Amino acid sequence: MAEAKKRQAHELPVPPAVEADERAVEMLRVWIAGGGLHCTLNIGHWQHSGIDEDLAWGKVLADTIRHLANVLESETGTEPEETIRRVLKALEVELDDAAPRPVRRCP
Repeated sequence: MAEAKKRQAHELPVPPAVEADERAVEMLRVWIAGGGLHCTLNIGHWQHSGIDEDLAWGKVLADTIRHLANVLESETGTEPEETIRRVLKALEVELDDAAPRPVRRCP
């Protein structure tokens, strides 16, 4: 007997395009829990197809930032270009932060 999937508190809905595409692949999940960021990454998906993993993840993150900018425009009226500029600045600051970070492998 198949067990029904238990939905976590605050879990986001699956987009309709994913429901309609039997070949859809989940690549990234991110949570804030216990005072930190926790993630699950689908590492190796592109590598198995001969595609550079680093470049493919760069495209995923860029597209995610564009989606964020578009949603914030509809929710707050902020121009997408402004959101992208601010997100890129925050990324630069965060990536340049020399503070030691715990190294954790996301499953």
